[in-house]
Amino acid sequence: MFLYLFERAKNKIKRLYRRGVFLDTIKSKQKSLYVVGDYTLINRNVTIGKNVVIYPNVMFFGQGPIVIGDHVNIGNGTILYASDTRGGV
Repeated sequence: MFLYLFERAKNKIKRLYRRGVFLDTIKSKQKSLYVVGDYTLINRNVTIGKNVVIYPNVMFFGQGPIVIGDHVNIGNGTILYASDTRGGV
């Protein structure tokens, strides 16, 4: 029983840490973000809405702005790419 409670506490701390690092990196004060697993944040030009859930292995990529609205779940392994050239070469 003790190991179960310890594991739950450890996972909670990891989720809070990931969320804090993510929000600090994109310079956001959004409090209703839930980060379930690991993510890759290459593009720091990300705006997050309310009640957003980021599942494991999500990648934020590219140079353009990424805007995520309210009440969004981003599924496992999703790659979000934003180009600053608007489709041009």
